[in-house]
Amino acid sequence: TFMFGVVQKLALSLRRKHAIRLRLLGRHAAELEPAGLEYRDDAADDAKVWQAVAALPARQRDIAELIFCRDLTVEEASAVMGVSVGTGRQHYDRAKKALAKRLADIE
Repeated sequence: TFMFGVVQKLALSLRRKHAIRLRLLGRHAAELEPAGLEYRDDAADDAKVWQAVAALPARQRDIAELIFCRDLTVEEASAVMGVSVGTGRQHYDRAKKALAKRLADIE
């Protein structure tokens, strides 16, 4: 009975988190549409950057994409991800440092 209660509360918590994330994504869906991507000739450099981004941990990758590609603020990206602003800032800072290190190693 105790384990059932723990599992039930965990499932409700995850369901609530997903519902909030879906609601926020629905609210910000218009802002997340690509506004008009500019294509450049330096595809090799872009590929290196995207390989470095793909190598990041999931949350760091998500917040980096939301901020750099979708032009959201850290606060807006944190809301879309369903994390606190402090957690969003921490993931953003770690992502920037990891990207800088990986891109410096590539060059």
